[in-house]
Amino acid sequence: MDSLYNAEHQTKVFNRFTSLQALYSIVEGGKMNFSDPRWWPDRNDSKLLDLYCKKKNISIRVLCLTGDYETISFWTDYADNGNGCCIQFDRKNLLEKLDTLVQADSAVRHRKTTYLKFMETKRFKELQLDDIPFCKRWPYRYESEYRVIKEFTGYGRTDISAFMDISVRTDIEKVTLGPNIDDESYKEIKADLLRHGVKKVNRSSVLKSNTWFKKFSHLL
Repeated sequence: MDSLYNAEHQTKVFNRFTSLQALYSIVEGGKMNFSDPRWWPDRNDSKLLDLYCKKKNISIRVLCLTGDYETISFWTDYADNGNGCCIQFDRKNLLEKLDTLVQADSAVRHRKTTYLKFMETKRFKELQLDDIPFCKRWPYRYESEYRVIKEFTGYGRTDISAFMDISVRTDIEKVTLGPNIDDESYKEIKADLLRHGVKKVNRSSVLKSNTWFKKFSHLL
Protein backbone atom coordinates (compact mmCIF):
# COMPACT_ATOMS: atom_id res chain seq x y z
CA MET A 1 0.00 0.00 0.00
CA ASP A 2 1.20 3.53 -0.74
CA SER A 3 3.10 5.05 2.19
CA LEU A 4 0.81 8.08 2.02
CA TYR A 5 -1.95 5.94 3.54
CA ASN A 6 0.19 3.83 5.87
CA ALA A 7 -0.56 5.03 9.41
CA GLU A 8 2.45 3.39 11.10
CA HIS A 9 1.03 4.01 14.60
CA GLN A 10 1.70 7.77 14.51
CA THR A 11 -0.85 8.77 17.14
CA LYS A 12 0.38 10.06 20.51
CA VAL A 13 -2.70 9.08 22.52
CA PHE A 14 -5.79 6.93 22.21
CA ASN A 15 -8.96 8.55 23.52
CA ARG A 16 -12.57 7.49 23.16
CA PHE A 17 -15.32 10.04 23.78
CA THR A 18 -18.49 8.17 24.59
CA SER A 19 -21.52 7.85 26.88
CA LEU A 20 -21.45 6.74 30.51
CA GLN A 21 -23.46 3.68 29.48
CA ALA A 22 -20.69 2.65 27.08
CA LEU A 23 -18.08 3.33 29.76
CA TYR A 24 -19.79 1.03 32.25
CA SER A 25 -20.11 -1.62 29.58
CA ILE A 26 -16.31 -1.59 29.46
CA VAL A 27 -15.50 -1.37 33.18
CA GLU A 28 -18.12 -3.95 34.19
CA GLY A 29 -17.98 -6.26 31.18
CA GLY A 30 -14.33 -5.93 30.14
CA LYS A 31 -15.24 -5.44 26.48
CA MET A 32 -15.32 -2.47 24.10
CA ASN A 33 -17.91 -2.91 21.35
CA PHE A 34 -17.52 -1.95 17.71
CA SER A 35 -20.40 0.00 16.13
CA ASP A 36 -22.57 -0.41 13.05
CA PRO A 37 -21.74 2.52 10.72
CA ARG A 38 -25.21 2.42 9.16
CA TRP A 39 -26.46 4.40 12.16
CA TRP A 40 -23.74 7.05 12.23
CA PRO A 41 -24.87 10.71 12.01
CA ASP A 42 -22.25 11.48 9.34
CA ARG A 43 -24.22 10.25 6.34
CA ASN A 44 -21.29 10.78 3.97
CA ASP A 45 -19.19 8.40 6.04
CA SER A 46 -21.87 5.76 6.52
CA LYS A 47 -22.95 5.86 2.85
CA LEU A 48 -19.37 5.44 1.62
CA LEU A 49 -18.87 2.46 3.91
CA ASP A 50 -22.18 0.99 2.73
CA LEU A 51 -21.05 1.26 -0.90
CA TYR A 52 -17.73 -0.33 0.05
CA CYS A 53 -19.55 -3.23 1.72
CA LYS A 54 -21.79 -3.74 -1.32
CA LYS A 55 -18.75 -3.81 -3.60
CA LYS A 56 -17.04 -6.50 -1.49
CA ASN A 57 -20.25 -8.30 -0.43
CA ILE A 58 -19.39 -7.90 3.23
CA SER A 59 -20.71 -6.32 6.42
CA ILE A 60 -18.55 -4.25 8.72
CA ARG A 61 -18.24 -3.17 12.33
CA VAL A 62 -16.02 -0.27 13.37
CA LEU A 63 -14.28 1.04 16.48
CA CYS A 64 -13.36 4.74 16.43
CA LEU A 65 -10.71 6.36 18.62
CA THR A 66 -9.13 9.78 18.49
CA GLY A 67 -5.41 10.41 18.51
CA ASP A 68 -5.92 13.87 19.99
CA TYR A 69 -7.12 15.53 23.18
CA GLU A 70 -10.43 17.15 24.01
CA THR A 71 -12.36 19.63 21.90
CA ILE A 72 -15.85 21.02 22.43
CA SER A 73 -16.98 19.05 19.39
CA PHE A 74 -15.79 15.77 20.88
CA TRP A 75 -17.91 16.40 23.96
CA THR A 76 -21.03 17.54 22.11
CA ASP A 77 -20.90 15.08 19.20
CA TYR A 78 -19.69 11.87 20.84
CA ALA A 79 -20.01 12.18 24.63
CA ASP A 80 -23.68 12.83 25.28
CA ASN A 81 -23.40 16.60 24.92
CA GLY A 82 -20.86 16.88 27.72
CA ASN A 83 -22.62 14.42 30.03
CA GLY A 84 -20.52 11.44 28.96
CA CYS A 85 -16.82 10.78 29.32
CA CYS A 86 -13.45 10.47 27.67
CA ILE A 87 -11.58 7.21 28.17
CA GLN A 88 -7.83 7.56 27.77
CA PHE A 89 -6.20 4.24 26.95
CA ASP A 90 -2.64 3.09 27.36
CA ARG A 91 -1.54 3.56 23.77
CA LYS A 92 1.22 0.94 23.83
CA ASN A 93 -1.01 -1.71 25.37
CA LEU A 94 -3.86 -1.02 22.96
CA LEU A 95 -1.66 -1.14 19.88
CA GLU A 96 -0.22 -4.46 21.02
CA LYS A 97 -3.75 -5.82 21.47
CA LEU A 98 -4.79 -4.57 18.04
CA ASP A 99 -1.75 -6.14 16.41
CA THR A 100 -2.56 -9.41 18.17
CA LEU A 101 -6.14 -9.23 16.86
CA VAL A 102 -4.86 -8.75 13.31
CA GLN A 103 -2.50 -11.71 13.63
CA ALA A 104 -5.36 -13.90 14.84
CA ASP A 105 -8.01 -12.61 12.43
CA SER A 106 -7.24 -11.31 8.93
CA ALA A 107 -10.70 -9.68 8.85
CA VAL A 108 -9.46 -7.06 11.35
CA ARG A 109 -7.53 -3.99 10.25
CA HIS A 110 -6.53 -0.78 12.02
CA ARG A 111 -4.85 2.46 11.06
CA LYS A 112 -5.04 6.22 11.18
CA THR A 113 -7.76 7.88 9.12
CA THR A 114 -6.83 9.92 6.06
CA TYR A 115 -8.71 13.20 5.48
CA LEU A 116 -9.22 14.27 1.87
CA LYS A 117 -10.16 17.48 0.10
CA PHE A 118 -12.36 17.38 -3.00
CA MET A 119 -9.64 19.03 -5.07
CA GLU A 120 -6.96 16.47 -4.23
CA THR A 121 -7.39 14.55 -7.49
CA LYS A 122 -4.02 12.84 -7.30
CA ARG A 123 -4.60 11.46 -3.82
CA PHE A 124 -8.03 10.13 -4.78
CA LYS A 125 -6.52 8.34 -7.76
CA GLU A 126 -3.88 6.74 -5.55
CA LEU A 127 -6.52 5.19 -3.32
CA GLN A 128 -7.24 1.48 -3.40
CA LEU A 129 -10.55 -0.17 -2.53
CA ASP A 130 -9.35 -1.28 0.90
CA ASP A 131 -8.39 2.32 1.77
CA ILE A 132 -12.04 3.42 1.75
CA PRO A 133 -12.88 2.49 5.39
CA PHE A 134 -10.05 4.77 6.50
CA CYS A 135 -10.99 7.87 4.49
CA LYS A 136 -13.06 10.84 5.60
CA ARG A 137 -13.80 14.32 4.36
CA TRP A 138 -11.42 17.18 5.17
CA PRO A 139 -13.85 19.04 7.52
CA TYR A 140 -13.49 16.15 10.00
CA ARG A 141 -9.70 16.39 10.22
CA TYR A 142 -9.87 17.77 13.77
CA GLU A 143 -10.92 14.29 14.94
CA SER A 144 -7.47 12.76 14.25
CA GLU A 145 -9.36 9.49 14.11
CA TYR A 146 -7.77 6.09 14.50
CA ARG A 147 -10.08 3.40 13.17
CA VAL A 148 -10.37 -0.34 13.74
CA ILE A 149 -12.57 -2.39 11.44
CA LYS A 150 -13.72 -5.98 11.25
CA GLU A 151 -15.26 -7.38 8.09
CA PHE A 152 -17.80 -10.21 7.86
CA THR A 153 -18.80 -12.20 4.78
CA GLY A 154 -22.18 -11.20 3.34
CA TYR A 155 -23.71 -7.77 2.78
CA GLY A 156 -26.33 -6.26 5.10
CA ARG A 157 -25.97 -8.67 8.00
CA THR A 158 -27.53 -7.82 11.35
CA ASP A 159 -26.48 -10.97 13.21
CA ILE A 160 -22.87 -9.91 13.73
CA SER A 161 -20.93 -8.09 16.44
CA ALA A 162 -17.33 -7.28 17.23
CA PHE A 163 -15.47 -6.23 20.33
CA MET A 164 -12.05 -6.17 21.91
CA ASP A 165 -11.20 -7.20 25.45
CA ILE A 166 -10.22 -4.36 27.78
CA SER A 167 -8.51 -4.64 31.14
CA VAL A 168 -9.60 -1.74 33.32
CA ARG A 169 -6.45 -1.83 35.43
CA THR A 170 -3.87 -2.07 32.64
CA ASP A 171 -5.50 -0.67 29.48
CA ILE A 172 -7.24 2.44 30.83
CA GLU A 173 -4.97 5.26 31.98
CA LYS A 174 -7.73 7.57 33.14
CA VAL A 175 -11.35 8.57 32.68
CA THR A 176 -12.35 12.21 32.27
CA LEU A 177 -16.01 12.87 33.01
CA GLY A 178 -17.95 15.42 30.97
CA PRO A 179 -18.00 19.12 31.85
CA ASN A 180 -21.80 19.17 32.20
CA ILE A 181 -21.94 16.51 34.91
CA ASP A 182 -22.99 18.14 38.20
CA ASP A 183 -20.80 18.08 41.31
CA GLU A 184 -22.77 15.47 43.24
CA SER A 185 -23.00 13.08 40.29
CA TYR A 186 -19.31 13.56 39.57
CA LYS A 187 -18.33 12.53 43.10
CA GLU A 188 -20.57 9.45 42.99
CA ILE A 189 -19.41 8.31 39.55
CA LYS A 190 -15.76 8.93 40.40
CA ALA A 191 -15.97 6.85 43.57
CA ASP A 192 -17.71 4.04 41.70
CA LEU A 193 -15.16 3.98 38.88
CA LEU A 194 -12.28 3.89 41.34
CA ARG A 195 -13.94 0.90 43.02
CA HIS A 196 -14.06 -0.78 39.61
CA GLY A 197 -10.28 -0.38 39.26
CA VAL A 198 -9.97 2.77 37.14
CA LYS A 199 -6.65 4.34 38.17
CA LYS A 200 -7.53 8.01 37.71
CA VAL A 201 -10.81 9.90 37.34
CA ASN A 202 -11.23 13.64 36.84
CA ARG A 203 -13.70 16.03 35.24
CA SER A 204 -13.17 18.19 32.18
CA SER A 205 -12.64 21.89 32.89
CA VAL A 206 -13.21 22.92 29.28
CA LEU A 207 -16.29 24.96 30.28
CA LYS A 208 -15.02 26.19 33.65
CA SER A 209 -11.39 26.45 34.73
CA ASN A 210 -10.03 28.50 37.61
CA THR A 211 -6.54 27.91 36.23
CA TRP A 212 -7.55 29.74 33.06
CA PHE A 213 -8.53 32.85 35.04
CA LYS A 214 -5.35 32.73 37.11
CA LYS A 215 -3.25 33.00 33.96
CA PHE A 216 -4.62 36.54 33.55
CA SER A 217 -4.28 37.52 37.21
CA HIS A 218 -1.37 39.90 36.55
CA LEU A 219 -3.58 41.86 34.13
CA LEU A 220 -6.87 41.96 36.04
